[in-house]
Amino acid sequence: MTMTSPARLRAHHSEFVKHSISSRLPDILLSVVNEMPQIDQEGEHASKIKVAAKGLADGTFTITSINSSDGGPCWIGKVGGHNLETDAHSLLVDDSKQVYQKLLQLQTPQFEGGSSSVVTIILDNCGTELLYDLIFVEYLLRTFPKISICLHCKSHPVFVSDALKVDVMTHIDELKTIGKAGSLSEYCDSGRLSLSEHDFYTSPLSFWEMPEDLKASLFNYGLVITKGDANYRRLVGDGLWPHSTKFQHVLSYWNKSTSLLAVRTCKAPVVIGLDYKIQDKAKAIDSKWLVNGKFGMLQFKK
Repeated sequence: MTMTSPARLRAHHSEFVKHSISSRLPDILLSVVNEMPQIDQEGEHASKIKVAAKGLADGTFTITSINSSDGGPCWIGKVGGHNLETDAHSLLVDDSKQVYQKLLQLQTPQFEGGSSSVVTIILDNCGTELLYDLIFVEYLLRTFPKISICLHCKSHPVFVSDALKVDVMTHIDELKTIGKAGSLSEYCDSGRLSLSEHDFYTSPLSFWEMPEDLKASLFNYGLVITKGDANYRRLVGDGLWPHSTKFQHVLSYWNKSTSLLAVRTCKAPVVIGLDYKIQDKAKAIDSKWLVNGKFGMLQFKK
């Protein structure tokens, strides 16, 4: 078996980034960013706020946010052609309302100004997915003015599509070319948006095996969002738990003062937190529901 050298992998990575954002930016993102509303002067949400929050599997999995009339979010989108407004089965677990309440909590004076008001997003892939991520980041920073966001990246590519610190700035510049999310650079300058990297994200270790420096960092934050199937599997030790196993039980090692949101599409039979009715419904719809990337999960731990 021939191994790709680090230098060659970085070269392939650079070419991937250049191609993916130049070929996918206009047709995928323009329709999304053009629908992003402005928050009114009082800072209240419009009755329906639609913004890209997630793009996985090269844009085939997109979650968007619409604020319902009661002030809480309902999440819609599409998974491989399924519209989540009409095909609710595509999102197997939806804890978005709990996440919304957590973000509101981080706005209170109790959290203001400290590390506990920081939301950390552990990135997955660059290209289309990272562009969606940055649109979501801009939305969060604009909508919740008292939080800060730190994006955690890999220190080097393991797969050609892995998101690095340099990619984040490249993608921000790309968004500027269409006149959208331009405030991200200002957020970087003000310190509300920051970047970090760690070798742990390139390792095969589970999250309960985090080195002490990373653990001290993550467990100081108010909310950590992990993205992608691989990060989900590392959260649960890549174990073939019974699918009904409680998410909170497996994540008992996670710091109690740091909330966690795991966002993923199902591309491996490592799934927990599903009651039997949801499992049966998914099986009836698609026998390959565990692995084909057509079903998504938003799982939250307080």
